[in-house]
Amino acid sequence: MYLNKCPIGVFDSGIGGLTILKRLVQDYPNENFIYIADYEYNPYGTKKREEIESRVIKIGKYLEEQQCKVIIIACNTASIYAEKLQKVVKIPVISVIEPTVNLALSMTKNNRIGLLATDMTVNSNYYQNLIKNESAYVKAISASPFVEIIESNMVDSNETDKIVYSIIKPLLSEKIDTLIYGCTHFELIHKPVYKYLKDINYITSGIPVSKHLKSVLSGQLNEQKSKGSINIYSTSKIDDNLVNKIEIFNLKYDKIESIRGKIN
Repeated sequence: MYLNKCPIGVFDSGIGGLTILKRLVQDYPNENFIYIADYEYNPYGTKKREEIESRVIKIGKYLEEQQCKVIIIACNTASIYAEKLQKVVKIPVISVIEPTVNLALSMTKNNRIGLLATDMTVNSNYYQNLIKNESAYVKAISASPFVEIIESNMVDSNETDKIVYSIIKPLLSEKIDTLIYGCTHFELIHKPVYKYLKDINYITSGIPVSKHLKSVLSGQLNEQKSKGSINIYSTSKIDDNLVNKIEIFNLKYDKIESIRGKIN
């Protein structure tokens, strides 16, 4: 019973992972959640591999110390290091990548899949290898500028529309029927992407990760009838800009607090 009431730990370098958290809260309203936005090291997609791996392990250990019963890496770039984190913590670690790829493979009809992700995720070939192993074609595009656009809350602008077109233009001739948003931020830039790619399958991580979580937490779900808690922490200071970004998601959180200097 004690384990059932333990929180679910979720983390990302910024607000992108809140797209995952929002889905989890919707599907598991009785669960308690701890979300960490690692703004002190945001964005992960442009950092060195060693630095990202170090942050993943440090944050994972911190969430374990907070008595979380599972850790969800709500970041594609950081998910590359899920196996390494699993080796140093005793609680389950969930990557967003595998569940997302599995959903995309189940949705495509012509086995032609597009991937939009950060430079680090694309260059790792992690997504591409998983997809190719299932004999499907994948066209991967680096779209790191999308992160800054979203974090700056400038999605609805003519300049953003031009940037989106310039980045996704190579996909227009690839005849893909399925597109993976290989960064949890990118769901927030769907409108201008849809303008050019139109009616194909758009795969985000929230639904597949949520379904996978149910199997991981078999027998450990919170049975309390009241609504669970949502505590949000940032490794940088809390200011109005950050609060305004979080408000976009309409999450009724219980606490937002800085933990600057506590994860070293």
